[in-house]
Amino acid sequence: MNKLCFAALAVVAAVFACSASAAVSVGDQGPNYKFDKSWNMPDGADELDDFRGKIVIVERWATWCGPCMANIPHLQGFHDKFNDKGLQICATSDEDPNTIQTKMVNAKNVTYGVVAAKIGSIYETRGIPHCWVLDADGKCIYEGHPAKVTEQMVEGWLETLPPTKIEKELAKELDGAVKAFNKGEYGKSLAEATKVSADTEDEAVKADAKYVTDLLQKRVEDYNGKIAAAKDSGDLVAQGKVLEEAIEAFKGSEQGEAWNGQLKELEKSDAYKDTVKAQGELDKIRDKLEDMRPSSAHKKLEKIAKKYPDTPAGKEAAELAKRYAE
Repeated sequence: MNKLCFAALAVVAAVFACSASAAVSVGDQGPNYKFDKSWNMPDGADELDDFRGKIVIVERWATWCGPCMANIPHLQGFHDKFNDKGLQICATSDEDPNTIQTKMVNAKNVTYGVVAAKIGSIYETRGIPHCWVLDADGKCIYEGHPAKVTEQMVEGWLETLPPTKIEKELAKELDGAVKAFNKGEYGKSLAEATKVSADTEDEAVKADAKYVTDLLQKRVEDYNGKIAAAKDSGDLVAQGKVLEEAIEAFKGSEQGEAWNGQLKELEKSDAYKDTVKAQGELDKIRDKLEDMRPSSAHKKLEKIAKKYPDTPAGKEAAELAKRYAE
């Protein structure tokens, strides 16, 4: 009888494991994490915070987990329908990259974002699959089983994002501002909209110009949020990357010049220089670690960790070194 009870409990636990609670709850800030390896990601994206400004589904899963594999078509459907509307999927497994690629990415023809990274200590849950949905500012707005996420829910979340393109019909005088906005040339768009507003006495045209400048102000706020988040996390490399992106987007504007000043000050700091060096040294050996002897990998990682203890790469190297400790 006891054996039967134990077996029954095991089955129930397996079926309902996905309903367990997670450390990151609705209202919490979603922790950033680096990608050890990734598939189907935009060029240059190597950490979660690269997707600030989008709705992000962070999923924990594994190839050995039947319910996880069964949920792939569900997430693929979201990707196919909403990826170009501001949705980003980061399906994250702590398995070996080769296993992920052969048994999931290739075998299932997955085209949404897949990540190899160990995030169990920051996105805790007793069972998988489990997901967290983060808003444009990185705050958790949903936590639970990914199969319970519906298209209607995703559409609602995406409606909270500022439009990536202006499709609304505006006054002809603003054609230049709209065209520049839709190309991501926000500095040029701001200059055009500001000039139109100053040159006209037509209140309707002024209102349309304000619509454009309000959207651009939201873009400024989004960039400032990304910059602040990177700074608060101590990842000065990420902070520099966001500043460079923001400067390019708002090129020719006062805001772009202000960010350029911030970048120059950042690049002068010893902390930034150490952060860049540490990241470069870690990236240089990251893909070679699995081919090294554990003792050699541990030694190289320990060297980076001790040389740059206060940098994100140094801290990551210290954690990686634990895997190769004999």
